[in-house]
Amino acid sequence: MSFSVKKLLFGIVEVLIGAWLIYQLNFKFTEKSLTTTSTLVFWPAICLVFLGVSSLFEAVQARKNVVLKVNIFIFFALIFFGEIALRQFKFYSTYFEKNNQEPYVSVYEEPTFDSLGFHRAPNSDFVYFNGEFDYARTCNNWGYTNRNLPKSKPENEIWFFVFGDSFCEGAGVSFNRAVPAQLEKYFSGFDSTFTIKFYNFGMAGSDVVYEYYLWHNHLKSKNPDGVVFIQNTTDIQDLKVRGGVERFNGDNDVNYREPPKWEWIYASSHFLRAFFHRVFEYDFSLIHEDDQKELTQESVNIINNTLTKVREEHPNTFVFTFPQLEEFRNGNYTFDEFSNWALNTEWVTDLSQPFYDLKNKGIALEEVYWPMDRHFNEKGYTILSNLIAKKLEPELLKLVAEKKKTFNNELQTAN
Repeated sequence: MSFSVKKLLFGIVEVLIGAWLIYQLNFKFTEKSLTTTSTLVFWPAICLVFLGVSSLFEAVQARKNVVLKVNIFIFFALIFFGEIALRQFKFYSTYFEKNNQEPYVSVYEEPTFDSLGFHRAPNSDFVYFNGEFDYARTCNNWGYTNRNLPKSKPENEIWFFVFGDSFCEGAGVSFNRAVPAQLEKYFSGFDSTFTIKFYNFGMAGSDVVYEYYLWHNHLKSKNPDGVVFIQNTTDIQDLKVRGGVERFNGDNDVNYREPPKWEWIYASSHFLRAFFHRVFEYDFSLIHEDDQKELTQESVNIINNTLTKVREEHPNTFVFTFPQLEEFRNGNYTFDEFSNWALNTEWVTDLSQPFYDLKNKGIALEEVYWPMDRHFNEKGYTILSNLIAKKLEPELLKLVAEKKKTFNNELQTAN
């Protein structure tokens, strides 16, 4: 067999093997079976394709080109080791990857969804550990980290339902240090007649649209005395990907917006992520810079419209906004559109300034937030809980007075 034929066959085999390995990465990503180890094949596979192409050129030219092959090998070897370094030092890692939750999880991946909405497994236990902290939770019969909700409210109890994402659920601290538990402790003994209870319906990864679904379809009928929403800017990024109520298709299922076709490449290589972010101007939700402003305003509108619906359905609805770690550091919200809404909407109580004041007093962010995970630590949750409690206190005084008046009127009528 001549040199040219051997090189031709060898080159075809190299290209086919490399292409097959690349296809397998795409297939595994589609099937949600991609692993961190399997993505390490990405650059060797591309290298194999290039080496195969060089063999085909050698076959056409009927001569060896060892220098070209060596240069190809060295080039991709350097990229491969650069890839390893980027991963090791968490450069261009997603939030989940930075918190030791690997392999890559797409923000476009739709969660398990049923008639109760977006929740964890009912009557289950879980322990979350990310290398910085761990916290354990027991889920109730609805799949939320809370005690079971009684079928009916006792006459001597005042109920508040608290909604939010992981900041409401209490990521980073024990259950009794989450905001709803701290609020209940704060108001224990507030009144001798009524016991005030705060129920935690926070869910990590949730957003205001999921929260409204739970409220409107299941909790509104429970007739709570108050509804609290703990709102931050993470919903902006979530809603850019998920959209509003159009995500619900009516079959106990949800459909998010379509991710870019090249997401599997992004998932496979941190080296290429640098180009997607730095050169092509995509963010970690794979949204281009040109689309950011419109989608941000659309997300703020969804938040505003959704919470307006809640307020129409319950007169005692309280909305509180607060800063995340980066916003604490910078002294302002990440999105101007959210800031304008939080600061200028009459029925929103913005709590960002007290946090910024702490920073101005020399309080380091590590004293308030977990630096890597970026959730509040115990001190941060306590600060947020106390700020909310102080704002709720005069409203609770009025609520208790009204309930006592109603109770006395009913008693007089009965007599």
